[in-house]
Amino acid sequence: ISKGGDFEVTGTLDDGQIVIDTEEKVKLRLSGMSLTNKNGSAVYVKNADKAYITLTDNTENTLTDGENYTSGDENEKGCITSRDNLEIKGSGSLTVNGNYNHGIFSSNSIEIGNGNITVNAKNDGIHANDTLAISGGTVNVTAEGDGLQAEEILDISGGEVTVNSTDHAIHCASDINITGGTLNLSSESKKGISGHGDVTIDDGDITITKSTEGIESKKTLTINGGD
Repeated sequence: ISKGGDFEVTGTLDDGQIVIDTEEKVKLRLSGMSLTNKNGSAVYVKNADKAYITLTDNTENTLTDGENYTSGDENEKGCITSRDNLEIKGSGSLTVNGNYNHGIFSSNSIEIGNGNITVNAKNDGIHANDTLAISGGTVNVTAEGDGLQAEEILDISGGEVTVNSTDHAIHCASDINITGGTLNLSSESKKGISGHGDVTIDDGDITITKSTEGIESKKTLTINGGD
């Protein structure tokens, strides 16, 4: 995709890749599709002003990458790789199978507005080098690394998030802000919620069933409300 616009994707592709490379905004509308790339990312946003993945109502969509990447592009770090801001929304379903590294990765920010999203990942389930924000939808993550990971800010304000991870369930190199939503978290060997900056919980329903430490802040931990 070399121009901006709204692109609908349907059908099955057993070994290929969707590449977005443009200076404009691109909406990728998934409308009942299954795509596997045995050699790299299934969807690669190489360049875009902003990329949107929209899940069409009442459709099921699946993205799967291979266990080894042979493209030689070191920027491909997950089944969905975006080098620019990425927003996922819509009322459909999306399953992401990250067999090599992360499930969903962005060099910038990731926003999830709604949708029924399932992520299985060899490393982090959802990883943003900038901000990761979840405001709605149902997000289920199974990860051998961190479940949700952000390098800058992690905001969870709505939706239902379930994480089963080997590493931290929720991990941020800076601040974590939780103002709503339902979080069901389990970490096999690390923390439930771990922030290297401030961790602030204003609202929400949080259950941590397994972890070495439930909630950790390396700076200030503030709990104003929630269950």
